Amino acid sequence: MLQASFVNRNTLGVFCDMGAAYFKDHWSSQLVDGAHLSTAVESILKAVPGLSPLLTDVRKKLDLAGFAVRAISYAPEGASASYTNACIIHLGGEYARITKPNRMGSVSDAIVFHLANDDGAAAAAA
Repeated sequence: MLQASFVNRNTLGVFCDMGAAYFKDHWSSQLVDGAHLSTAVESILKAVPGLSPLLTDVRKKLDLAGFAVRAISYAPEGASASYTNACIIHLGGEYARITKPNRMGSVSDAIVFHLANDDGAAAAAA
């Protein structure tokens, strides 16, 4: 059985308290089905409080150092972000839990790091 992985709750708290608003207002953020999507990864990582350390934590805990992130979504409760190949930080009932689904889908109340071959982010941005 796989051990559950979680990001640092303090860092996630920074994103939830301040970073979510920055994400929504960032110049690169597009609204797709109620979720906010950015393909300007480097820019949004620098601008949004808590986001860059969360990605560092996810990469470390899931051993994804070599995987490139090509988009990031923030799906507040009630909105959904689609993905094919992604790492997800849950914000709701599974607060701070990291998952890496094996198939495509959508998620609500979460941060989604779309990995380089995630066609869900490409389809949403088109």
